[in-house]
This record gives sequence, structure tokens and C-alpha cells, in this order.
Amino acid sequence: MLSIRRLVEVSFCLAVLAASVPAGAQGVGRTWLSQRVGELKTEVDYGVTGSCNRDVKDQDAELALIRHSFHVFAPLWQNEREEVAARISVDAWDVDTEARLTRPNVELPEHLWDLQFGGMWRRKLDNGWIVGAGVEVGSPSDKPFDSCEETSVNAMGSLRMPAGERDAWLFFVQYSNNRSFLPHVPIPGVAYQWVPDPKRFRAVVGVPFSQLYAEPIDRLYVQLRYLLVRQVHAEIGYRVLDTLNIYAAFDWDNNRFFRAGRRENDDRIFYYEKRLTTGVRWEVCEGLTADIFGGYAFDRFFFEGEKYDDRDQSRIDVADGAFIGIKASYRF
Repeated sequence: MLSIRRLVEVSFCLAVLAASVPAGAQGVGRTWLSQRVGELKTEVDYGVTGSCNRDVKDQDAELALIRHSFHVFAPLWQNEREEVAARISVDAWDVDTEARLTRPNVELPEHLWDLQFGGMWRRKLDNGWIVGAGVEVGSPSDKPFDSCEETSVNAMGSLRMPAGERDAWLFFVQYSNNRSFLPHVPIPGVAYQWVPDPKRFRAVVGVPFSQLYAEPIDRLYVQLRYLLVRQVHAEIGYRVLDTLNIYAAFDWDNNRFFRAGRRENDDRIFYYEKRLTTGVRWEVCEGLTADIFGGYAFDRFFFEGEKYDDRDQSRIDVADGAFIGIKASYRF
């Protein structure tokens, strides 16, 4: 098991590495909403988050978790009417535990991976509408690409219809075989993008996602994001300096993995977690941002099943506990 001392040593070493790695890949989400075409930037980010040993309910076991993430988003070709970009994402989890998934009676895998490779395309039409499409293929699994049953496919088509100088209607349809709800079912969506002040207030209101950014007073900001069904991010922050801000956040998130050798192909390992986080985000220089954070994770559990309704079967409940992390992002 990981001791607190060992966790600190590992996190410090990885923090040094993160500081030397270019980072910052939130490009995909921002790009789908943009009214501008042909202005994509390359973004790279690396981050690590670690939590030390905590008890597992009803099992003689503890669990510690270190999560690494590395993402790259890069334009391949673009002009004022069209843009094409690629994305690579690598998430690696080191799970130190002897806890077992009870229904298949197997140990929770020590290593979980989520490897994703994909691209996107957008084109601005003569009437100002912007059409787009994207596809991503990957393998969220303990043994990536062990077979075709450990492969994930995500695809989306989009249409942005201007409704004023900055506002727009957004229409899209999205498919995924690894969605937390209704996998394999294409889901349509619609949202309205409202931007009365790009620097102080902007919002997207719709289904299945909504988001808000607001600065009610100088230097104080609020961010909200919601994605059906159980993904929430709420953040409040204050800019102490133009290049330095402190923040506090709440997250409710989940991850899903295809375990190699599982009995039912539709079964997945789910991980759900809620987090309270506080941190410092520093723009080290133009394009380079460092984020140092820590907090408390709770309502944490793994289970293996087909959907969220199976959460009481083959379940591993992990006690609440603290975590620390660092992330470096670079955009150029």
C-alpha cells in the first residue's frame, strides 16, 4: 500500500516533471462553441492527482489511487473557412489495492487506461452557419485494445446557427458506446449560446449540457458546467493578480472502463466520485499555466455492471479522503 510519505515523494517527482512538460488541452470543447474558424491553437497538458490509502467497506483491504493525464490537441490544417484538428488523450490510473469485484470475484485491476485518438472538422458556410463533425476511437480498459470488445467509439455532428452578433443556436447529435447512460444510442441535442459580454458573461443553455461563466464584480468569477446525467463542475475564484488566481470547486464525475475477460460484453467498471477542491492557478508566462490543488474526495465507489442501476452489485466503496495534484498546460 502507498504510505503518505511515498505519496508525497511520488507527487513531488511528478510535479517536477509536469513543470517541464508543455500542457493545456481544453481545445475541443471550446472549439465547438467558437464563432471563429481557422484560429485553432495547439494545446498540451499533463497532470497528476494522488490519494493515499483509505479503507474499503466490508472488505479487509485499503485502496490508494494515482491518476495521470496527458492530452494533446493540434490543428492539422486551417484557413478562414475551414479547420481540421487532431486529439490524443492518455489517462493512466495506478490502483494500489487488494479489493475485489464480488460478482465475478476478481481483484480490481491494478492499472486502468483510457487511450483516445481522434479528430474534428468544421466549415463555415456562406450564410454564416458552421457545420462540424468529429470522431474518436480509443480503449478505456485494464488491457487496452486487448480485443475489439475493449474499444470505444465516440462521434458527433454539429451545426451552429448565428442568432445575432455573438449569440447562436447549437444543434448536434452524438453517439458513444461508452456513455454513462444510453450507450449505443445516438442522442440529439440543442442549446442556445448567449454572449452579452465575452469577458464578463457568457452562457450555453440546453440539453444535454449547459455552462455558465460570469464575473459579477471585478476579479471575482463563477463557472458552472453540467452534462447529463451525473457530471457537474462548479467553481468560484478570485484573481489576486492578472496572472494568479485562487479558486474553490465542487465536482461530481465518473469514469468507465471495459475490463478484459469480463463475462458480459456490455459490462463496464464504473468509478464515481465527488470532490471539493481548492487551488492556485498561475500563468507562468504567455501560454504556460500551472495549477496546484488539493481537496477532499467523498462518495467514492467502483462497481461493475451495464448501467448505473447496477451500482449495488459488485461494488467497492472507498472511504472519504484527501487528495493532492498538479497540472501544467501550454497553449501556442
